[in-house]
Amino acid sequence: MPAFANYLARGRISEAINYAQGCKTGFLEYYATNGAFPTTNSQANCPSITTPNVQGVTVGNRGIVVQLSTGNTIPAAVRGQYIYIQPLNNANPPALASNGQTIVSWACSLGASGTGNAAATAQALDFVPAICRNQPK
Repeated sequence: MPAFANYLARGRISEAINYAQGCKTGFLEYYATNGAFPTTNSQANCPSITTPNVQGVTVGNRGIVVQLSTGNTIPAAVRGQYIYIQPLNNANPPALASNGQTIVSWACSLGASGTGNAAATAQALDFVPAICRNQPK
């Protein structure tokens, strides 16, 4: 049973990541049109989504941030944590892009705070896809 429970948990986390991925198009369109990153969900044409697994999706100057639910549908290790989908520039190594820079890729990471300053625990990282096991930029 534990393997199945982990499988379900990863599916719920993937739901949150998919919502954030859906906001990337609006983010890029706004940036291409205005030359600046969107700072609100409406600018990025990104709906404010709430589900049993997702507490909210926010667009800001750090990219797209999804807060995971604090409810029992999410494993205790990741409840209330944040998934970041962040634009990266063409530096070597890539860094968080800022206004006026070319966005060449996106980074996915898990953090324990909405500001990206607190890293997720190793136990929490077990529940996210490997591509999202980075430190927030």
